[in-house]
Amino acid sequence: MTGLLSVRIVAEATNVVAGWPVRLTALIEGRTSFSLWDFGDAALSFNQPHEVHAWAAPGDYVVSLWALNESQPDGVSASLTVHVTAQAVHYVAADSINPQAPYTTWATAATSIQDAVDAAVPGALVWVSNGCIRPGRGRCLGRATGWR
Repeated sequence: MTGLLSVRIVAEATNVVAGWPVRLTALIEGRTSFSLWDFGDAALSFNQPHEVHAWAAPGDYVVSLWALNESQPDGVSASLTVHVTAQAVHYVAADSINPQAPYTTWATAATSIQDAVDAAVPGALVWVSNGCIRPGRGRCLGRATGWR
C-alpha cells in the first residue's frame, strides 16, 4: 500500500448532550494500510470507515482520525472537536412573558415549540407546558409534554 493519502472526518453533530451517540465517517483518499480513530476520551477504534460514539461526561473532545501506508509511515490526520454538554431541557409556554433563548427555565420559556427545538442540541429535551400551543394550524396540546 503506497501513494498519497488525505483524510477528513464528517460528523453528524459536533454539539450534543452526554450519552448521545454521534455518527462519524472517515473520508480517506488513497490506499491505506491502517487507520485509527481516537475519540479523545481514551477510546480507540481501528480500521473502521464509520463509527458511532457517545461521550459519558460533558466536555470538549478532540476526535482524531489517522491513516498510514508505506509512503506515509508517519501518517496523515484530521481532527474536529465535539462539544458535549450535560442534559439540557428547553421549555415552551404559550403565555411566557419573558422568552429568552436558550429557554432553559419556565420563567424564560419559548412561546413556540420551534424556537425551543432550534435552541436544543441533539439529545436535549423540550417540555411543553399545559395550555394551548398551535404550531401552524395543528391541534392543541393539553398538558406538559416532553420529547427528544
